[in-house]
Formats: sequence, C-alpha cells, structure tokens
Amino acid sequence: MKLVALALTLGVLWGTAVGADPTDDTPGGAAEGSDYALGRKAVEAKDWAAAIRFLSRAAIQDDRNPDLETLLGYAYRNLRRFDEAFAHYRAALCLNPRHRGAHEYIGEAYLMVHDLPKAEEHLAALQQICLVSCEEHADLARAIAAYRRGDTRSTPKGRITARRARRRRRLGGARTSATSAPWRARPRSSPPGAISALSPSPSDPRSRRTRSAMPH
Repeated sequence: MKLVALALTLGVLWGTAVGADPTDDTPGGAAEGSDYALGRKAVEAKDWAAAIRFLSRAAIQDDRNPDLETLLGYAYRNLRRFDEAFAHYRAALCLNPRHRGAHEYIGEAYLMVHDLPKAEEHLAALQQICLVSCEEHADLARAIAAYRRGDTRSTPKGRITARRARRRRRLGGARTSATSAPWRARPRSSPPGAISALSPSPSDPRSRRTRSAMPH
C-alpha cells in the first residue's frame, strides 16, 4: 500500500510539473521598496514616466524577467513610443515564448498601429498556449473583433479617440447653433424691446403723428 501511495503521489507531482503553464506572475525582484515593486505601483498609478524609470533600473539587476519586460513594453505603449514597446514585448517573448500577457499586450499594440495580421498571429499563439479559453485570449479576441467592425472604443487608443470625438461634436453643435440662427441672439447691452421702442412700427399711432408733423 505504501508503494502504491508513493507511486500515486509521484504521478500527481509529475503531471503537475508537465502540465503547468509558465506563469506571468513571477515575483522576481518584487520585494517591497525595490525598483521592480515601485515600477509596478507606478504602472498601476498610470505614471508611465516613473514606471519606465524604475523598471529600467530593475532591468539592470534582473535582465531575465519576462514580466519586467512586459511591464516596460506596456508603459512605453501608453506613451505611444511603439518602437520601444515592441522591443520590450519581443524581449519578454524571447525569455518566455508562452508568456500570455506579452502576447495579449503586443497584439493590442499592433492594433494601435493598424497591423491586424500581426495581432492575429499573437491571438493564434494564445489559442495554442491556453488550449481552453483564458483571459488574455478573450481580451485580445474582443479587441480584434472591435477593430474589424470599426468600433475603436474597445481599444486603448479608441477610448481616447471616442472621448475627443464627443467633445468635438459638443463644441461643433454649439458653434452651429450660434451661427445658423444669429437673429435669435440679442445684444447683451440692449434689453428686450429696446429696438422696437426706438423704432416704432408703421402701424403705431405715434408713428403716424410723427410723420404728419413733418414738413412736406
């Protein structure tokens, strides 16, 4: 019985080791107060310049961390510095070709530069890595579907563009209403009825008396 139990235990451990997918939650360098930890906090706070500063220093100490490279790519992407973003995403995938986060984020970055075929390559890679549906695959698939139908609101860039478009429509509507009906606006210096009081209509009796009193 002891031998059977030992064999079962070893089988479970072996299966776990073989079936385990490389994780993108590697804690390397994440000690409180380290450059890596400070860089992660800066990313969460969307302070992209600070994130790049801390994470670049951390990369000098730990140049084999795909999570770190992915975070650097994400920070550069949000600053629209795509060359640096792609370089760090590729570095992450060289260190770990099965890094789900790097595949998702580089796919989204390719959508932002309108390279749909490249984004689809990384979606296909996630399909192979995840086997069953995973969050990274689902997110990138949604972003690609939105890009295909022209709904850019689902992409990082698209959310900003949509806000700007709504602002332009509001401002444009205000300008149109002001220019298309100028007669509706009254001069601020003249109260309502001031013009009619100064210039009585021809049907006003006072107007007829004024005209009859004028010399011919």
